[in-house]
Amino acid sequence: MTFAYYTDSGYTLDLPDGPIHFSKATRAPSEGYMSQNYEFPIHTNQLYAPYAMNWVTQHDHSGIEDPQLGDNHSSGGNYVDVSLRVVVKCATDTIMSMQPAFKHGTTLAREGVMRQGTAINFSKHIKKTFTEASEIEGDVKAMVTRLTGSTAINTTTV
Repeated sequence: MTFAYYTDSGYTLDLPDGPIHFSKATRAPSEGYMSQNYEFPIHTNQLYAPYAMNWVTQHDHSGIEDPQLGDNHSSGGNYVDVSLRVVVKCATDTIMSMQPAFKHGTTLAREGVMRQGTAINFSKHIKKTFTEASEIEGDVKAMVTRLTGSTAINTTTV
């Protein structure tokens, strides 16, 4: 498991091969979500950063036997930005930046299409926690009390 913690300047990711310190960071770290066969109707996301990133790591339609599936016909699972009237056709190694506050969603994929990807977002709840941790300045007991409402700290070694 990876942990991020605030230091005097920036934040540090505690990784298995050693920590990585982002000394100039003034924002909370982004988070990444991996998904498979993600489909969602039109919606908006209220993130604290104006942009988010999406990277399609796999789009496989080899399981479909459709003679019409070609350049002019889509296998589905495409990104749609309704506000901008833009459709980004789903394809392996496609990366895009989008504005989550704009209305967006995906088209339905045809049966047998396999899609995987990663979304890089900046959620308000992570920023809130980062800001609270920054204000507490490393006082673990104060952080536990503020976040859980309890002064009890489990000291069991994990």
